[in-house]
Amino acid sequence: MLDATARLLETKGFAALTTNHVAELAGVSIGSLYEYFPDKETLVAELARRAIREILVEVGDGLAEAVQLGGEQGLRRGIGLLFDAVERRRGLVRELWQLPYLATLDEFKQLPKVTVAITQKLSPAFAKRRALRNLEAVSWLLTVMVGNAVVHGAAARPRSLSRKDVEDTLAGMLGLLLLPTR
Repeated sequence: MLDATARLLETKGFAALTTNHVAELAGVSIGSLYEYFPDKETLVAELARRAIREILVEVGDGLAEAVQLGGEQGLRRGIGLLFDAVERRRGLVRELWQLPYLATLDEFKQLPKVTVAITQKLSPAFAKRRALRNLEAVSWLLTVMVGNAVVHGAAARPRSLSRKDVEDTLAGMLGLLLLPTR
């Protein structure tokens, strides 16, 4: 049912998505769908949770390499991992990112903590920067800024910009904030 929801969300968008369409595509009765998901919002919320978990696993799998590289190379590798994970789900992520209730999901609320943990691994100097005293605010802002940059950069960037251009620019900007000054 979640796979059917993902396919329909990518092709029709949230507004046109119905539980009847999902049940039909999934090959289940509408009653069976309602046993698990009382409405389309619950169904899409579970799909969003799954997508967030999958992306975090993919990024986490490559994070050891990024940490080992360290510095700007590690930062660039981490950004590349995020772009890869989002690009694999381009249409789905573009639709999910627009949902007003996305920010209410526990998995989404955990992203700032994940962001600060990753950032601290990639840049041990990060936590020591005087301008960054409120790590909760910094991690939330990084999540919002990087999340939007990656989602829009991977799923909806203008044709005039290459992925490399967007990644390089994002890495340079984050490097100024996160990496030790020379």
